[in-house]
Amino acid sequence: MPVWFRHILFFSFLLLFVVTAPLIVLYTAGFRYDFFSGGIVKTGVLHVQSSPKKASIFIDGVNTNKRTPVVIDDIIPGTHSLEIKKDGYNSWTETITIESNETSFTFPTLFLNALARPIDSRNILQGKVNHSDDGFAYLINDGSWLELWYAQNDDTKLLQRIGFHSRATYELSFSEQDSYLLLMEQLDDETHHFVSASTIQAVTPSELSDARFISWDANDDDVVHLSNETSFSFNLRTGEKTPWHQDALAQTVIDGETLMVSRSLQGDVVSFLDDQLIARIVAHIPQGEYEIISTDNQMLLLFDKLSSRLLGVSLVNPEMLLLSEQVVSWDTHESGTLLFTDGFEISTFNPFTQMRDTILRVSVPISDVEWYSDTFLILVNKQEELISVEQGKQHQHTQTTLLTSKVDSFWQSKDGSKMYFFGTVDGSSGIFERRLQEN
Repeated sequence: MPVWFRHILFFSFLLLFVVTAPLIVLYTAGFRYDFFSGGIVKTGVLHVQSSPKKASIFIDGVNTNKRTPVVIDDIIPGTHSLEIKKDGYNSWTETITIESNETSFTFPTLFLNALARPIDSRNILQGKVNHSDDGFAYLINDGSWLELWYAQNDDTKLLQRIGFHSRATYELSFSEQDSYLLLMEQLDDETHHFVSASTIQAVTPSELSDARFISWDANDDDVVHLSNETSFSFNLRTGEKTPWHQDALAQTVIDGETLMVSRSLQGDVVSFLDDQLIARIVAHIPQGEYEIISTDNQMLLLFDKLSSRLLGVSLVNPEMLLLSEQVVSWDTHESGTLLFTDGFEISTFNPFTQMRDTILRVSVPISDVEWYSDTFLILVNKQEELISVEQGKQHQHTQTTLLTSKVDSFWQSKDGSKMYFFGTVDGSSGIFERRLQEN
């Protein structure tokens, strides 16, 4: 081989090394050529973890041939369309913004692409869920009779059968922790039918027959609050009857102390009573007809039945009203975060940070909102449509349609694998089941 040719070959390889070596170093360091900007840019990283796993990832319509969970570290900075797909599930789409040399995270939840299955299509008046065992109770008008049924794991049982009165109103409610079920009948007087959720047996004491239902206790699931000439608490397990304080409009017991709402000349008062019946005022609130919804170390949650207003009263700082919102529906996350809607706006409130955040505004009426299982995904029942809303950055929330049917009320199984609803599908009314996830 001539010397001159070896020199040409040597310098060619040297030039190739000088040109490609920096490119290889830049490439391995995460730099790419951006055809839109015409320059070299540092890529961003996307971490995708879906539920369920092993879903396909598409970026800007192109299959990445990767499956969740995965970290993708070569994405050009900018705005991209992200789509997550899995056979048998509704696809999930979001617009994401990738920043140079930064990692973005997304945790999409995919729902099964399943049809609603009828459970009972008789003349159903209403239904209520028991979150502790995934069962639910519902009322059927069978001509001159009213039947109370209980369904669980595809098994149904008749609990009670009473005479139906067309002028009467009927209402079902579970206690706070779902230990008891109440069927309340209102005609000329109130009639109560209590059922133990654990034994599915009637437990209605005779002394409650002429009393008026006030509320379930927010802290003791065995206790129900009623009134006849005076208000009292009744323990359904022990049969113990405890009169309320004479001034109490709502009352419960927290760590051995009585907490009550009473009336004053300036409005209503929230206070604690010690053993000597000496009051320690927590807060002054507007006059109303209050029900104690829940209590924790931070906040007392009250609902005013007259104004449909939800009040959050601080139990740490006296005279501090943390929340005052008119609501049509609300739900509390296991973390304590409150979810609520006034019918057109969905918001959250964190009692620990005292931060209120508006999630979504819509132009059609919202009737129900609920946290999905133990996630921060929101289920929303709006006009002729039930959707899920996944909270994103800068209020760019991802919505997935789960039902396009008239839904009067809905509830979900404890593990989030199924959703039940009372409504109308393809012209047929009844109670339906819609699978959301595989067990």
